[in-house]
Amino acid sequence: EPAIHVLVQAIFDESILKNMFVNGRETQVVENPLNDNFKKEQFQALWKQINHKYAYTVAFDSKELIDNAVREIEANLKVTQIVYTTTIGVQNENLQAHEVQQGEAFKVERIRTQVLKEAHASQKIIYELVAWFVSSGKYMGDS
Repeated sequence: EPAIHVLVQAIFDESILKNMFVNGRETQVVENPLNDNFKKEQFQALWKQINHKYAYTVAFDSKELIDNAVREIEANLKVTQIVYTTTIGVQNENLQAHEVQQGEAFKVERIRTQVLKEAHASQKIIYELVAWFVSSGKYMGDS
């Protein structure tokens, strides 16, 4: 698996990870030049009618907003149980290239599957949860 090799290499050189992620919010349309219709009198008349900018100010009751958000999260947030498998083994002596290619370089001694019972949320997880909530489109504004 080439992706796994890249991740293992990233343990020693974190600059490898820079090319693995892209900004999903980056503008997709780089250039949008005006065409000949823009100069036409009919388009200019229509443009004058529809090209208005509006600004709205909205006030929120912060306590009510927070209470509603907490109630929704407690009622509807589904967090899947984290299950992980640990495989313990020993590398074979006198390896041949075909053993590595066929995935036979290690002798498995024990496989253990466990459920993560306790995890500590990092600050990053909290910010990701807030970002998910805001990006869902159900909330906009300052509080």
